[in-house]
Amino acid sequence: MSGHVKPNPKTTGGSKMPTHTSSFITLPQAIGQTPLLLIKSLSHLLKQNIYLKAEFLNPGGSVKDRAALSMIQSAFDQGQIKSHISTLYEGTAGNTGIGLAMLAAHYHLGCHIFMPNNQSQEKIDLIRAYGAEVTLVPPTGFSDPNHFYHQAKNKASQDSNGYWVNQFENPNNYLAHYNTTGPEIYSQCPLIDVFACSAGTGGTIGGVSSFLKGVSLSQSQSQNSQMSPLHINHNPPSQLPSNQIKCYLIDPYGSGLYSWYHNQEFKSSGSSVTEGIGIMRLTENFKQAKLDGAIQVTDTETFSMLEFLAHNEGLFVGPSAALNLFGLSKLAIADEQKNKSYVTIGCDLGTRYQSKLFSQSWLEKNNLNNLPPLSKLLGLF
Repeated sequence: MSGHVKPNPKTTGGSKMPTHTSSFITLPQAIGQTPLLLIKSLSHLLKQNIYLKAEFLNPGGSVKDRAALSMIQSAFDQGQIKSHISTLYEGTAGNTGIGLAMLAAHYHLGCHIFMPNNQSQEKIDLIRAYGAEVTLVPPTGFSDPNHFYHQAKNKASQDSNGYWVNQFENPNNYLAHYNTTGPEIYSQCPLIDVFACSAGTGGTIGGVSSFLKGVSLSQSQSQNSQMSPLHINHNPPSQLPSNQIKCYLIDPYGSGLYSWYHNQEFKSSGSSVTEGIGIMRLTENFKQAKLDGAIQVTDTETFSMLEFLAHNEGLFVGPSAALNLFGLSKLAIADEQKNKSYVTIGCDLGTRYQSKLFSQSWLEKNNLNNLPPLSKLLGLF
């Protein structure tokens, strides 16, 4: 295909995804509208309705496809990038890089991804498979100029046709979830009681919680309203209702967001082998989050959930999705009222990490072999 390939003109970085009006769709239109899965094994065990938003069914295999599309579309709309000319630069733990590389190939853009060298080989290989360049750097603290974030920014500044995507601070990240993921969840589960998930950039939890809290506020102001969520005023409320949809952060150890929520300071304890979640600074996207609480989950709890789901649900999720479901389960157990609806995000699948998850030596090295039963970790037996 030749010429300037531009996104659907009706779609901007902060608007709804394209609607499916014909018998065929393009790759960007396949992003979103993922199913909401009832996790029967957990629902039965916890006496609650446990749902997982199957974001691993996006064409790039993760929830990050939404943000990647939103940020690229906004850049096209603002004339910041052009097909066959521009190159995208971004620092990422992997999934955003995969989404960007996939869409860069679709829109005929260059793509250069900077990643920590301790991320899964599967993610690195997939980014390269889309034709993108990958630069691996040693993991460092954010203040180090060699951090992958700074290296991507600096490289983009040296390229006259370069565009730094800046997923951590780009508002089109959280807007992707405010305008698509949140409304989808509410449409699929209008009786939702609790939403909870982890955060990396903060885009998913920022956008979804802001939307759901807006729904809660409109319900509290007009209990008889039957409006579609897509017609609700999309302005995050300044005052949150106390008796409607609750939203929680689920944080791995080694991240500082749990401490920031409770004490307004970034402190961390322990560490985690999870990838792409947890952070030690406050991003513009996370600032959009409307939260009722925050909890922590250990790697042992995460990997016990991962194993439980594979054996009892036939669902082999990635560590971040397993962490989300364990945290959601803790919240569900603590609720004395049963048969409520709890929703979280299925970020990606375990196949994206199989070189680690199927490695007995890696599991032993990280004390993740011979895991306790999930029911024991949840305190059920």
